[in-house]
Amino acid sequence: MEGECEVCGRPVRRLVQVTIEGSVVKACFSCSKLGTRVPMHKPRPRGTRGFRRKAHFKKPEIVLEPIPGYGDLLRERREELGLTQEELGKRINEKTSVVARLEAERMTPSEALAKKIERHLGIRILEVVEEQKEGSYRPSGGELTLGDVVKIKRKR
Repeated sequence: MEGECEVCGRPVRRLVQVTIEGSVVKACFSCSKLGTRVPMHKPRPRGTRGFRRKAHFKKPEIVLEPIPGYGDLLRERREELGLTQEELGKRINEKTSVVARLEAERMTPSEALAKKIERHLGIRILEVVEEQKEGSYRPSGGELTLGDVVKIKRKR
């Protein structure tokens, strides 16, 4: 690459890209010693042999929440099957107190716990919740509002 050194200003035939104090500049060979060399082009990853890599897309995040009244539903189904809290706890490999707290809705089940319960009792206690993309709503002025920045946790 031919041009002028951005450090000393000399016209040179060959320039080298260098990082000096956080800035990337094109410098002559003698000035390139003042910083760290940066490759002019990105090297091709090994093993690609000209094939393009697959584009990586972010998968939409699926938010699961327990359905309203999941504790009563859980208790009714357990009693239909003739199980005690202790027996259900043994079946799903959890403590009796966990089952009691779930039935009283004092505990929100994790996804793994809910799946165990759903598998053993044959009921669904989690539902998919549509979540609005962050920052999708903008006021007409284009300025940020407090609602764009803060996430609100709701108690149940």
